[in-house]
Amino acid sequence: MAKKYYAVAFGKEGSGVYTNWNQTEGNVKGVSGVKYKSFPGLEQAREFLLELNVSETDIQLFYNESPPEVKTKIKKQENKHENKEVDIEAQKKKTLKQITNGLVTDEAGLEFNADELTKGQAKMSETVYAYVDGSFRQGYDAYGYGVVIVARGEVLKTFSGYGRRPEYVTMRNVAGEVLGAVKAMEYALSVGAHKLVLHFDYQGIESWAKGTWKRNNDLTRGYHEFTKNIQSKLELVFKKVKGHSGDPFNDLADELAKQGVLDSHRDSE
Repeated sequence: MAKKYYAVAFGKEGSGVYTNWNQTEGNVKGVSGVKYKSFPGLEQAREFLLELNVSETDIQLFYNESPPEVKTKIKKQENKHENKEVDIEAQKKKTLKQITNGLVTDEAGLEFNADELTKGQAKMSETVYAYVDGSFRQGYDAYGYGVVIVARGEVLKTFSGYGRRPEYVTMRNVAGEVLGAVKAMEYALSVGAHKLVLHFDYQGIESWAKGTWKRNNDLTRGYHEFTKNIQSKLELVFKKVKGHSGDPFNDLADELAKQGVLDSHRDSE
């Protein structure tokens, strides 16, 4: 039986997408003004909610499946421009800082500053191609991000991580999408690239950066300021791809983001 995605607007638990009818029914039964419909894919379900004026940041993913095992082993390829690996456990102990004035801080305590990142880096006439994605799983209280750096049609480098800040957990996979985009920009700056072609499947990555979507929280405001400041040093080209459409690099970014969420669960045990 083909998997279905149930889009629910203004239900008992708010607006979002389910993959289980019993859970969906519990959110819509007896609720005045609720609207819902089933779709064969997640993107169609999201579009339905957007047409009903549900904000992107209010769309939740109510998935109740058991956490998947990520079977594909991803080998990180080293290259002469590779960043120093981050000790996540050590960094997690740092004090978390607010996102303000073009400074983006993720939950591992990593700070991304457009000025600092370019100091001491060799300039290169190079374009970096990146694919980013985010993930969230109900019950884990964490969101993950994945980044795939591509060169000449091959995977050059990958990043995966997670965050736990309560105010961002409510944004679910969207928080991971944003942090993944920031990671890709950080990498491009660190290798002295002049241009980043950023592939994404969540429209907010481009729209918040350009200011065409309303920024109503610290994460979206901080992301907008960061991208605005960074463009004096790095040309940003945004390219939207359709999620879960068979694009191998986008699928890999999705898998990495899911792995980030699973890593958060293991680290908390």
